[in-house]
Amino acid sequence: MAILPGVRAFVTPDDHHEVLSHQELAATIGPLFKIPTLWGVASTAPYFHDNSAKTLEEVVEQYNFLFEREPAFAEAAGCPPGRAECLSASDRADIVAYLRLLSFDGPGVRAAQAEAALEGP
Repeated sequence: MAILPGVRAFVTPDDHHEVLSHQELAATIGPLFKIPTLWGVASTAPYFHDNSAKTLEEVVEQYNFLFEREPAFAEAAGCPPGRAECLSASDRADIVAYLRLLSFDGPGVRAAQAEAALEGP
């Protein structure tokens, strides 16, 4: 039952009624939404529901276009008000580079696998 935006009534296991924010509720019972992971995103092209973005660069460009055209989205993304460009060319390149690091065989995964192998079963 929604009480206020972002706040829900919750009945605890011992039948006590409490009012919790989404964050408190998620901490109590787990995530409220199943959000797909970004691990391996660089190898899952094409992107979007209609496969319209063939590369990660196109995905980031599409979001930048959205941020530039819709002030509410730009504000939600943390873009400074009045800035003509939400994400600079450098920002966009950094985002794509980060997403590529999340590959299944990227350096972070290899390091974790090596550490697990050293620890043994």
